[in-house]
Amino acid sequence: MSLTSADDLATRLDDPDLVVCDVRFPLDDHERGRREYDAAHVPGARFVDLHTELAGNHEYVGGGRHPLPSVERFAE
Repeated sequence: MSLTSADDLATRLDDPDLVVCDVRFPLDDHERGRREYDAAHVPGARFVDLHTELAGNHEYVGGGRHPLPSVERFAE
């Protein structure tokens, strides 16, 4: 699912206020998302790993395999 079209994104890639995050993460292979990002990604996009950067530990509310991190941790 895209939040914007590829054409719209292409017209904004030079916008200094735009931050593109690549968060691809197949649950059956934790390393595949990074390999795919390294092979090809939107120019200037940052790789953000679900397992290590977008998920908190189990002390946070919500639990589950990938609970949201604290607001402070996410802001880092």
